[in-house]
Amino acid sequence: MSSCWNPLPATSHRFAERQPLRPLEEKIVEFERLKEFNENIVESINVGIFAIDLDDRIESWNAQMEAMYALSRAEVLGQALGSVFPSEFIEALEAPQRTGAHHLYNSA
Repeated sequence: MSSCWNPLPATSHRFAERQPLRPLEEKIVEFERLKEFNENIVESINVGIFAIDLDDRIESWNAQMEAMYALSRAEVLGQALGSVFPSEFIEALEAPQRTGAHHLYNSA
């Protein structure tokens, strides 16, 4: 009769109790759910919101921006800021990069 000595109790299996990693598909679904949640917030907020990429091209434009500027999302996505906004607005938008302070909020 041969026996192996095991320093761990029979019920303690370090690796058996670990939960398996979530499959990539679950992470993708969760990401898409969160993305849709965030997009719904941006669309339902009663404020104009747009986002630009690192090349100063518009990559997001919500419904309030469409109403305020009478330009559809399809018309502005991918466009350079200068082709959509007047130069004064762009200068005001870029001012915080130069000065560290901003004054773009309008509480009308």
